[in-house]
Amino acid sequence: MRLSGKVAFVSGAARPQGIGAATVRLFSLEGAHVVFGDIREDDGMALSKEIASLGGSASFVPLDVTSEQEWIQAIKSTVDLFGHLDILVNNAAGGGGRGTTRRGGGMAIEEMSVDSWDGTMAAIARGTFLGTKIAIPVLRQSGGV
Repeated sequence: MRLSGKVAFVSGAARPQGIGAATVRLFSLEGAHVVFGDIREDDGMALSKEIASLGGSASFVPLDVTSEQEWIQAIKSTVDLFGHLDILVNNAAGGGGRGTTRRGGGMAIEEMSVDSWDGTMAAIARGTFLGTKIAIPVLRQSGGV
Protein backbone atom coordinates (compact mmCIF):
# COMPACT_ATOMS: atom_id res chain seq x y z
CA MET A 1 0.00 0.00 0.00
CA ARG A 2 1.70 3.11 -1.26
CA LEU A 3 0.12 5.53 1.23
CA SER A 4 0.20 3.37 4.34
CA GLY A 5 0.41 5.53 7.45
CA LYS A 6 -0.07 8.78 5.54
CA VAL A 7 -2.78 11.29 6.45
CA ALA A 8 -4.48 13.18 3.64
CA PHE A 9 -7.03 15.98 3.49
CA VAL A 10 -9.18 16.37 0.35
CA SER A 11 -11.52 19.31 -0.20
CA GLY A 12 -14.63 19.15 -2.36
CA ALA A 13 -14.81 15.39 -2.14
CA ALA A 14 -18.43 14.48 -1.42
CA ARG A 15 -19.99 14.48 -4.90
CA PRO A 16 -20.42 10.72 -5.50
CA GLN A 17 -19.05 10.65 -9.05
CA GLY A 18 -16.57 13.50 -8.61
CA ILE A 19 -12.79 13.56 -8.76
CA GLY A 20 -12.57 14.32 -5.04
CA ALA A 21 -14.60 11.25 -4.07
CA ALA A 22 -12.48 9.12 -6.41
CA THR A 23 -9.36 10.53 -4.74
CA VAL A 24 -10.72 9.66 -1.29
CA ARG A 25 -11.49 6.11 -2.44
CA LEU A 26 -8.07 5.62 -4.05
CA PHE A 27 -6.07 7.10 -1.16
CA SER A 28 -8.05 4.98 1.29
CA LEU A 29 -7.46 1.81 -0.73
CA GLU A 30 -3.75 2.67 -0.79
CA GLY A 31 -3.68 2.79 3.02
CA ALA A 32 -4.03 6.48 3.83
CA HIS A 33 -6.18 7.88 6.58
CA VAL A 34 -8.29 10.42 4.68
CA VAL A 35 -10.22 13.36 6.04
CA PHE A 36 -12.35 15.11 3.46
CA GLY A 37 -14.51 18.20 3.49
CA ASP A 38 -17.41 19.50 1.46
CA ILE A 39 -20.62 21.49 1.76
CA ARG A 40 -22.60 18.37 0.73
CA GLU A 41 -22.98 16.84 4.19
CA ASP A 42 -25.34 13.97 3.27
CA ASP A 43 -23.08 12.87 0.40
CA GLY A 44 -20.03 13.23 2.64
CA MET A 45 -21.48 11.00 5.33
CA ALA A 46 -22.50 8.44 2.69
CA LEU A 47 -18.98 8.34 1.24
CA SER A 48 -17.47 7.97 4.70
CA LYS A 49 -19.74 4.96 5.35
CA GLU A 50 -18.91 3.49 1.93
CA ILE A 51 -15.17 3.69 2.64
CA ALA A 52 -15.63 2.14 6.10
CA SER A 53 -17.61 -0.76 4.59
CA LEU A 54 -14.62 -1.44 2.33
CA GLY A 55 -12.25 -1.45 5.29
CA GLY A 56 -10.76 1.96 4.58
CA SER A 57 -10.31 5.03 6.73
CA ALA A 58 -12.14 8.20 5.67
CA SER A 59 -13.70 10.83 7.90
CA PHE A 60 -16.00 13.59 6.68
CA VAL A 61 -15.95 17.15 8.02
CA PRO A 62 -18.28 19.92 6.85
CA LEU A 63 -16.30 22.52 4.91
CA ASP A 64 -17.14 25.65 2.97
CA VAL A 65 -13.77 26.25 1.31
CA THR A 66 -14.39 29.99 1.14
CA SER A 67 -14.40 30.21 4.96
CA GLU A 68 -11.03 30.64 6.67
CA GLN A 69 -12.51 29.58 10.02
CA GLU A 70 -13.91 26.35 8.53
CA TRP A 71 -10.51 25.55 6.99
CA ILE A 72 -8.84 26.11 10.37
CA GLN A 73 -11.34 23.75 12.00
CA ALA A 74 -11.04 21.12 9.24
CA ILE A 75 -7.25 20.95 9.45
CA LYS A 76 -7.39 21.00 13.26
CA SER A 77 -9.88 18.09 13.17
CA THR A 78 -7.50 16.17 10.90
CA VAL A 79 -4.58 16.64 13.28
CA ASP A 80 -6.77 15.86 16.30
CA LEU A 81 -7.82 12.57 14.67
CA PHE A 82 -4.47 11.39 13.29
CA GLY A 83 -1.72 13.54 14.82
CA HIS A 84 -0.34 14.96 11.60
CA LEU A 85 -1.02 15.81 7.95
CA ASP A 86 1.04 14.58 5.00
CA ILE A 87 -1.06 15.37 1.92
CA LEU A 88 -3.40 18.19 0.90
CA VAL A 89 -5.60 17.94 -2.19
CA ASN A 90 -7.34 21.23 -2.99
CA ASN A 91 -10.09 19.77 -5.15
CA ALA A 92 -13.13 21.98 -4.50
CA ALA A 93 -14.20 23.85 -7.61
CA GLY A 94 -17.54 25.39 -6.65
CA GLY A 95 -20.60 25.88 -8.76
CA GLY A 96 -22.12 22.61 -7.58
CA GLY A 97 -20.18 20.75 -10.23
CA ARG A 98 -21.49 23.05 -12.95
CA GLY A 99 -18.91 24.26 -15.41
CA THR A 100 -18.99 27.00 -18.00
CA THR A 101 -19.87 24.76 -20.92
CA ARG A 102 -22.59 22.24 -21.66
CA ARG A 103 -20.11 19.34 -21.56
CA GLY A 104 -20.88 17.04 -18.68
CA GLY A 105 -24.22 18.71 -17.93
CA GLY A 106 -22.67 22.04 -17.00
CA MET A 107 -24.15 25.47 -17.45
CA ALA A 108 -23.52 27.48 -20.61
CA ILE A 109 -21.62 30.64 -19.73
CA GLU A 110 -24.30 32.83 -21.29
CA GLU A 111 -26.77 31.32 -18.80
CA MET A 112 -24.54 31.76 -15.75
CA SER A 113 -25.31 34.59 -13.33
CA VAL A 114 -22.60 36.85 -11.98
CA ASP A 115 -23.34 35.50 -8.49
CA SER A 116 -22.79 31.94 -9.70
CA TRP A 117 -19.53 32.97 -11.38
CA ASP A 118 -18.37 34.75 -8.21
CA GLY A 119 -19.17 31.65 -6.13
CA THR A 120 -17.25 29.40 -8.49
CA MET A 121 -14.24 31.71 -8.53
CA ALA A 122 -14.33 32.04 -4.74
CA ALA A 123 -14.25 28.26 -4.32
CA ILE A 124 -11.46 27.84 -6.85
CA ALA A 125 -9.21 30.77 -5.98
CA ARG A 126 -10.02 31.67 -2.37
CA GLY A 127 -10.61 28.05 -1.38
CA THR A 128 -7.28 26.90 -2.78
CA PHE A 129 -5.48 29.85 -1.17
CA LEU A 130 -7.06 29.26 2.24
CA GLY A 131 -6.50 25.50 2.18
CA THR A 132 -2.87 25.94 1.28
CA LYS A 133 -2.34 28.77 3.77
CA ILE A 134 -3.83 26.81 6.66
CA ALA A 135 -2.28 23.44 5.78
CA ILE A 136 1.32 24.48 5.02
CA PRO A 137 2.42 24.98 8.67
CA VAL A 138 0.92 21.58 9.58
CA LEU A 139 2.51 19.90 6.56
CA ARG A 140 5.89 21.39 7.53
CA GLN A 141 5.54 19.98 11.06
CA SER A 142 4.99 16.56 9.46
CA GLY A 143 8.16 16.88 7.40
CA GLY A 144 6.53 17.87 4.11
CA VAL A 145 6.60 21.00 1.93
